[in-house]
Amino acid sequence: MALAASLNAADITAALAACQAADSFKHKDFFGKVGLSAKSADDIKNAFKVIDQDKSGFIEEEELKLFLQNFSASARALTDGETKAFLKAGDVDGDGMIGMDGEKTRRTFSGIRTRSNIYLKPSRHLETTLKVLSLSFFALQSSPPWSRAK
Repeated sequence: MALAASLNAADITAALAACQAADSFKHKDFFGKVGLSAKSADDIKNAFKVIDQDKSGFIEEEELKLFLQNFSASARALTDGETKAFLKAGDVDGDGMIGMDGEKTRRTFSGIRTRSNIYLKPSRHLETTLKVLSLSFFALQSSPPWSRAK
């Protein structure tokens, strides 16, 4: 597998064996055992690209479910609970995906910030983005911030 080429085979075997049972996968433990924790930013970026099977720039739940198979084709799929826990750990903006900005996963991706601190990605949510912008514009027109009572 593509990720296995840059890691120690014995470490991968041991890490996969440690999480062979359903609901035993712990991402931090796994990363430490296979040596991903000690890799450079470029190595992590390359690993991200391998896991991002559809090349969307985001790792979605379906791709994360098959995470272990990036290390060995015979590895099991993650359970729904493991997948959701893993996704929650990496999904810092709550959009149900893990993104990569080149160095590390960040809270903000290129997008538009709304009043409630939600970042919208125009390429994925153009209609929603336009609605938020038009509603924000309407709200400003009907009640400009400088005219509001304090």
